[in-house]
Amino acid sequence: MLTRIYNIKKACGDAKSKPAFLSDKTLESSIKHIVRRFPNIDVKGLQAITNIRNEIIKSLSLYYYTFVDL
Repeated sequence: MLTRIYNIKKACGDAKSKPAFLSDKTLESSIKHIVRRFPNIDVKGLQAITNIRNEIIKSLSLYYYTFVDL
């Protein structure tokens, strides 16, 4: 269990293996807004995120299912 969490931390910390949208400068303000307001998020101001929603879901699904398994 700890190994899986460590591998996720290592993968997200490395610029090569991190999902591309996490380092995209145009999405930086939207990601900060989500982090600050989670879990009560107003989706009206997040048009940049909704445009690439499927890519985000596909990229983060592995991490999500890892935490669900724990």
